[in-house]
Amino acid sequence: MRRGMELIRLLLLEAEGDEPAELSEYSEEQQIYHAAQLIDAGLLRGHPRRDKDGELVGVIIMDLTWAGHDFLASARSTGTWTKAMSKLKAVGVDVPLSVMKALLEHYAKELLGMKE
Repeated sequence: MRRGMELIRLLLLEAEGDEPAELSEYSEEQQIYHAAQLIDAGLLRGHPRRDKDGELVGVIIMDLTWAGHDFLASARSTGTWTKAMSKLKAVGVDVPLSVMKALLEHYAKELLGMKE
């Protein structure tokens, strides 16, 4: 399954708990897979649930980690997020989460009038 940055952002927003995220366009399988990946990446605290054959069947999400809060601080702003996603679509590449975070931080600093 391909990683979807939009779904990652929505799952983090949902885990934060301030407002329910609109996840209806994503299948349960996509949501479970991405949530498990966010746990593995250290952005969410939780536990993947597997069946007796080791297949992923669910995820228990407890909270965001410090790194999850940091990522979401940059990704929460719709303007910053849209700019970053537009940049990625323009160059047509899939990037690691660390690059996405750096891009979001760049646009957040730009928004605040900070020069790098």
